[in-house]
Amino acid sequence: MGKNKNLTKNNLVSRAYEVISNSLRKYLDEVAPGTISRIDWHFMMNYGESFAKIFIKDPIIGYRGLLDFFGGDSSSTNYFLYFILKGLFGANRHYVDEAYRAILNRDPEKFKQILHKIYSIE
Repeated sequence: MGKNKNLTKNNLVSRAYEVISNSLRKYLDEVAPGTISRIDWHFMMNYGESFAKIFIKDPIIGYRGLLDFFGGDSSSTNYFLYFILKGLFGANRHYVDEAYRAILNRDPEKFKQILHKIYSIE
């Protein structure tokens, strides 16, 4: 019984991540038209999945891939990261800042805690 409960929980979390990544992609396409298509192409070639899906599952890998996309330019990467987090957490500056620090400090668990809290993922 406990095994089925975990399986259901994992399915719900996976579905929530999918919905969030689709929403993120739409937001990025609005604030940076065309850019997300180029980033997605880069991620598909290097990671086999779209940027948003990878970023939601593992923001550290997502950040490293962005850094590679921007040719190692951390200023451009961090600027774009801010837009990403603003799209995920809206006007809640506290969570944007916390998530930003978590990613730069390579703490994916802290990022996921924030994501789960904002989107009420149990």
